[in-house]
Formats: sequence, C-alpha cells, structure tokens
Amino acid sequence: MSRDLLQLSVTSTSASLGATTTDGTADEGRFVDLYRSCLAELERRVRPAGYELRDVVSMVEHVAPSARAHYREVRGLRRSTFGAVLPCSAVVVRSDHAENGTMLTLDVTLARGAKKSVVIDSKHVGDVSYSAGVVRGRDVFLSGFAAIDLASGETVAAGDLAAQRSHSYASVARVLDAAGSSWSQITSVQEFVTPAGLRAAGASGVSPDTSRPPAARVAICPCDGLIRDELMFEVVVTALTGPGAVEHAND
Repeated sequence: MSRDLLQLSVTSTSASLGATTTDGTADEGRFVDLYRSCLAELERRVRPAGYELRDVVSMVEHVAPSARAHYREVRGLRRSTFGAVLPCSAVVVRSDHAENGTMLTLDVTLARGAKKSVVIDSKHVGDVSYSAGVVRGRDVFLSGFAAIDLASGETVAAGDLAAQRSHSYASVARVLDAAGSSWSQITSVQEFVTPAGLRAAGASGVSPDTSRPPAARVAICPCDGLIRDELMFEVVVTALTGPGAVEHAND
C-alpha cells in the first residue's frame, strides 16, 4: 500500500452526549448524534495533516452490543458526510465497549487524491451507506464481507462456518475482479470471528482455510458479534491493482 495513507482511531463514549437510556442501552436518536460527534472529532484530528473527511477510504467500526440495532440509522449521515465515494466499512460488535462506557470506535484509513467506488451488481450493497470497494491509485480497499447474498441481502449458510468463510471470500474475489485486482495482489487480510465461529473451528482457534489467499498474511481478530446474529465470520481485505503479484515475506 502507498505510504501517504493516514490511519487512526477515534472513540465516542456514552458520557459524551448522554447517548444511552437509564439502563445503559443505546438510544436511537442519540446514537446518530454520537456518531456525528465521532466524525467531528475525526475531522478535528486529521485537518492539521491536510486531510478531510472525504478522504476516508476505509473504516472498521467497533460498536457496543446495544448500539448495533441502531447502526442503520446513521446511513443518511454517512452519505451526506462522505459524498459520492462512500468509504468501505466493516461493523464489529465489542462487549468490552459496553463495560467501559464506549459506544463506538472508528478505525479509519484516509487517502488523498482521486478515488472511485468499485461498482458491482448488488441489491444489498446498493441499499447501504458504504462502497463494496474503493480504488485510489493502485490501492484497493474492500468493505468487510460476510455470508450475505449480494443479490438478495439475505444471510446464507447460518451455523456453517466453513460455508460462511467460502461465501465471504467468493464475494471478495468478485469485488477484486471488478476493481481490476486479483487474488495474487492482496496485501492484507483481517478475519473477524465471533465466539460461535471460534467454537465451530475448535478450541485451538480458526483452522486453515483453503479459500484464503495462500500468500497473504492473515490477522485473526476474535470479536463478540457482527452486524447480524447469524454471522460468524467477516473478512476485510486490501490489495493493489496493476501488473505483478504481491510478494509476502515468509514468517
């Protein structure tokens, strides 16, 4: 990936806007305000470095369990904030956020310069507030992909970790192809795995998966949930376009 990328994390707590009800769960309207506050903090931090919010290309969004139900309410805010090229996104549920009063953490990547959304024929992606992929120069960023049918938006392979992984990577391959990239040009892989997914894989963790890119380094990231209860696995990938395979150092 290019060296001019900026990566940072911003966090909003329930105390910052009183964005919870008396029992500590997220309030729908105030979660949108909290999300807006998090974006304002992001903008404050990146402007001195010469970046703006429309430079955001990718976000991993860590939410408290009670906030997950209200995530769809921020679609309008995301569209109005990020403009024509919506950033890629993955949503991960974190129970430790609820324990320490954190409602939302955004792990953000920004890149200056012209960029374009990767367009695929997908009813599901067209109904959400993120891009399936974003291309900036030779850099390719992908949203998180899980066992969701891109045509219907329905969850597939509930309860079957192997099938969920295969489906997720098949979606990745489709978006890479649309971006002008390929399996051999993947530069990083993050696999988010829920407790149910880890149990399905065995006590030792996630077993080797033949659907993974064989040369890429894979970071396995246990989490407490994903955007839907039935999902056990989600994968986030970056890659390059143009000729030549990516060389990965052997560990």
